[in-house]
Amino acid sequence: MPDGRTPVADIYVCGSERFDPDPRDNHWAVGPACWPDNRYADSAVLAEVYRIAYRTGARGPEQKACLGNDAEYPLVLGYGAFVVRELLGQVESSLVLCRSDSIGVAVGFDSGDFVLLGKLTTDGLKPIDQNAQRTEVPIEPVLEALRSCDGEKVFHAVF
Repeated sequence: MPDGRTPVADIYVCGSERFDPDPRDNHWAVGPACWPDNRYADSAVLAEVYRIAYRTGARGPEQKACLGNDAEYPLVLGYGAFVVRELLGQVESSLVLCRSDSIGVAVGFDSGDFVLLGKLTTDGLKPIDQNAQRTEVPIEPVLEALRSCDGEKVFHAVF
């Protein structure tokens, strides 16, 4: 509910310092480190999809326009995936990457369901090679974060 009044579907941007290219596991995206101001897209298309799908108390001609089912879920997820992929194809990758060599990109719901779109590098958004060997993540930074007095750092280390 970006506008705080009426429930709608929308897209927002957040960032994580972790990434795991497993399309079945989104723990890396839980507890994002970055919540930019003005992160919501305020998408009129997604808001309308939600309104059409969940119109309650509709009668007559309005009822025919209502989906009357949970189609909002795949429609919003699919639309979000296409929008993000298109936007990343139109902007200079360095503007999104900042100081990183690459970042993982996913679209999903706060409830946890998601679609892994790939990895963004200076060469653009590329699909994840599911057969590639995973990079071992060193345990030392995790242990250091667990010893921190910063509760948020400890929380993220646990994940």
